[in-house]
Amino acid sequence: MRRQIVVGALAGGLVLAACGGSPAAPVGADGVAVTLPEPEPGPLPEVPVTPEAAVGSPLPEVTVRQLNGDGGFVQLKNALPSDKPLLVWFWAPH
Repeated sequence: MRRQIVVGALAGGLVLAACGGSPAAPVGADGVAVTLPEPEPGPLPEVPVTPEAAVGSPLPEVTVRQLNGDGGFVQLKNALPSDKPLLVWFWAPH
């Protein structure tokens, strides 16, 4: 019984930690808070796929917003092939 309580408490803590968020603004590399500009109203811009990416990238052709503070848009398919490792992570809240 004690083992079930411990496992339940750990699982509950993991769920609560995963669902929690921070209201703080994102912080840049220099330690200063970064504020992203508001996206322009209307449809997403058309960002072309490069010829290298059209042949060698397994990623889908999707226009996404940059999260580095510039507020621009990039073509996800253009991210590969790359000389740096790439982590693709999607989150869709309910």
